Amino acid sequence: MFHIADYLYVVHNPHRLGISEYSRVSPKLYPHLEEFFTETEGLSKKVSFKTLGNIFFHVLKVREGEVVYEDIFIEKVKSENLDLYKREKIDVVEEKEFDEIPDPDFGEDEEKF
Repeated sequence: MFHIADYLYVVHNPHRLGISEYSRVSPKLYPHLEEFFTETEGLSKKVSFKTLGNIFFHVLKVREGEVVYEDIFIEKVKSENLDLYKREKIDVVEEKEFDEIPDPDFGEDEEKF
C-alpha cells in the first residue's frame, strides 16, 4: 500500500487511549499548531500536544511533497461531542492474578497434545 499510494495519512485519537499529552516536539517546527501546545518543560524546550477534544492527522507520505513538509495536523472535535471524551477513564485490560485464570479444558482431545 505504501508503494502505490500518493498520499498516506494516519488518523489518531490518543485521548481515547488515556493519553493527555501526546508526542514531544520542538515548537519551532510546528508553529501552525501553537494553540495545542502544553507548557515547555526542562532545558530541552520541547512541548507536547493537548489531546482532549483533538484528532491527530499524521502525514506519512506525500509523493509530490518537498523534502520538508508539514507532517502533523490537528482538528478539534465538535464542542457538542466533547463531553463524550471527558468521561471517566476506563481500564482497557482487567488486571487478574495468574491464580484466577482457569486452566483450559480440552475435553477428550487433551490427551492428544
